[in-house]
Amino acid sequence: MKTHLIKSPIQDNGIWGTPLNLFKIEDNYWDKDDLLHSAIIISFSEVFPDNNFSIYWCDKKGFFVRFEDEIKNRRIFSIKYNHYRLEDNKLIILESDEERINYDRYNKLISILND
Repeated sequence: MKTHLIKSPIQDNGIWGTPLNLFKIEDNYWDKDDLLHSAIIISFSEVFPDNNFSIYWCDKKGFFVRFEDEIKNRRIFSIKYNHYRLEDNKLIILESDEERINYDRYNKLISILND
């Protein structure tokens, strides 16, 4: 499990804004995961501030990120929403099925105990 603390402020509309190094968004999909979608995009911008990137093939399961600056070694990331959780401004990246299951079980137990 990895985490990224998002430094950028949330806009008035409740989501993070479009970063300057986002080159283009193709087939943008916005739904119930607007906040998570914008958090993932802004985290790429903060982790790779000197690289332009594009978003492709957005749907309800996720999207692809491609870095535009690297001609020889273009990096493409497959982003699946179910691999990410958002707690305030902390983006949590769950890298395996076991991590996702354990994380969700833990949060379920905490919510039961708090009721």
